[in-house]
Amino acid sequence: MYIVIAESGNLAQELVASFIASGDEVYILDTNEKLVKKIQADFGMVASLGDMMSIDDLTEAGVSRASIFIAGSENDYNNLAACQLVKKHFETPKTVSLYNNLDNSQVFDKSDVDVVINTTVLKIERLSSIIGSHPMMKLMDLPGGNKSIIAVKITENSNAIGKRVPELALPPGSEIIMIASEDGIIQNDMEGYQLSARDEIIILSPKNLEAGIETILTRYM
Repeated sequence: MYIVIAESGNLAQELVASFIASGDEVYILDTNEKLVKKIQADFGMVASLGDMMSIDDLTEAGVSRASIFIAGSENDYNNLAACQLVKKHFETPKTVSLYNNLDNSQVFDKSDVDVVINTTVLKIERLSSIIGSHPMMKLMDLPGGNKSIIAVKITENSNAIGKRVPELALPPGSEIIMIASEDGIIQNDMEGYQLSARDEIIILSPKNLEAGIETILTRYM
């Protein structure tokens, strides 16, 4: 599956890593030159500098053959307009638009965009998962239906505390994408990092194995 993501900001690198890990082909179109160069350095030529409202830039990004187009800028109406442009001009099968202002919910719900996602609701759900009693949250199902991305918070008495990633007996096909400590620091050396209580781990999980992964990272025996 070929996925084009426009103006996704800080989410870009995580999205690229996740989709590539699931076997999909992904391309980032962004106006942030620094971000584009970073993605190119980390993943190859899967990103370019461009405007999601430009037919030429969208063509260069390969939107004409994309199965999914995602617009994730901070400007709600630009996201809506870009999705409508892509749907009408390129006949892209599925468009996804993020929007930030809850007051715009009716506009987006009545639009012809296939999937609309409110970032405020996502943030509320994420905060609830962090401060709540349940340590695992599913962030999204990936295209194809056989994998998902989950967030698991290491509990205070977990057997995983003090272990490194290679020592965790995670199910085959699962992959740790990111580890963030309680103070929000992203761990660059995931292989050598020793897990601590309240670390949050983002994991690519095979479908229906999410609960097993949660058990491995939170159980106490």
